[in-house]
Amino acid sequence: MVVSQFHDIILRLGNRFNKAHRQATKILLEKQQIAFDTIHTMFCQWNAEYGLVNRPKSDVVCRAIARAFHWYLPRGKFIGRDFKPMSDDYVVPARVVLMELVELAKRVRKQNPG
Repeated sequence: MVVSQFHDIILRLGNRFNKAHRQATKILLEKQQIAFDTIHTMFCQWNAEYGLVNRPKSDVVCRAIARAFHWYLPRGKFIGRDFKPMSDDYVVPARVVLMELVELAKRVRKQNPG
């Protein structure tokens, strides 16, 4: 892959998610950090705004790469990380709310102390 193609892919994704990038950058410049609950809320907001709630991230990224190389990808099915259509029975995992994520982190920490 040529450097210019990487550049095209990054610009394509950057343009698509420019608002999210500006929003996070503004908070970082103002506060020098982003609290976990703030970034979680922002990601949930972005998922809803960009239509990613019911779409795997691999589909978004693989389609951007395919466009840069002028590759054909079938419509109507999600694309997996291997650039192949996902099975018809694929269901996008439910989004975890913040408190569920906190509980999951506590359980993992108890299982793996240290």
